[in-house]
Amino acid sequence: MKKSIKMIKIIGYFVFFYWLCLFSSSSFYGNFNLYTTIKSEDGEYYANIYKHLPTSPISIVEILGGNKYFVVLYNKKGEELWRCSYFEYLS
Repeated sequence: MKKSIKMIKIIGYFVFFYWLCLFSSSSFYGNFNLYTTIKSEDGEYYANIYKHLPTSPISIVEILGGNKYFVVLYNKKGEELWRCSYFEYLS
């Protein structure tokens, strides 16, 4: 019984530290963190620039360092075509 409780604690700590280090702040985006929109000249595409959210220690360090944004590209129908890597921060 004590071994299983110890194993559950170890797994819990691992999950917690994994979240602290790797949980991406660019996983969450919408109108609440939209910074600006840039449209193509022909109107076929547009790029939304979003602000990162402080959801992990890594994202907080990056945000304080001036790297606050990430980009998502859409077509004119609003379908997502491309986005930055989950761990890419732009200034």
